[in-house]
Amino acid sequence: MAVQTISLDLWGTLVRANTDFKQAKINLVQEHFHSGLDPEKILDTQRAVKLHYDHLVEAWGVQPTQATLYSDWLCRLELVPEKYPFGHLAQFIDKYQAAAYKFPALPYDTNTTENLRLLARDFKLVLISNTLFVSGITLRAWLQSLGWMDFFDQLIFSDEVSLAKPDPRIFSLAHHRPDTHIGDNPRTDAFGARQAGVAFIGVHGPYEHTLTDAYNRLKNG
Repeated sequence: MAVQTISLDLWGTLVRANTDFKQAKINLVQEHFHSGLDPEKILDTQRAVKLHYDHLVEAWGVQPTQATLYSDWLCRLELVPEKYPFGHLAQFIDKYQAAAYKFPALPYDTNTTENLRLLARDFKLVLISNTLFVSGITLRAWLQSLGWMDFFDQLIFSDEVSLAKPDPRIFSLAHHRPDTHIGDNPRTDAFGARQAGVAFIGVHGPYEHTLTDAYNRLKNG
């Protein structure tokens, strides 16, 4: 019998945010634009932008560009583009990725790495992840730092393919069609997988199951 291919989501499924990154973001915005910017406003406006584009992605499966995301954030901070030289936004995005690299996401729980090892032993694994402020390039560096790169046969990031879950076409980009998708989001993961004709197992978030449960379910058929 052929080895099954399992696709996995990243955020909320395999990793969680590193809270130390919050202060780094505040420092970066203040240093690059205006030292007097209110720290809470910096974080609140970014959250608002993320929420807006999360809803857009969930509704239509479209992938916003990083220039669009960061421009929207800076507009909400009431920063006037004319005050800054050309290339300033691109430099800020590069510095943001560098800061993200210094404060990578953390494994979702203490069992995540072992569960991935077991999944990779028994199945072909494909990572299918939507991206917003953190690019696919930076996410690859995170996976490398976590020692997870060798677990995956393929990595698919929405900013690199201009498609985002729940658009079912992103699942078709896998070299081996996934038999099952594991994720935490009812819209992007569950609905997207089912639209692509792929079985779904929900973990974390609104689901009661863990990645350990998902592995046991797959292993035991």
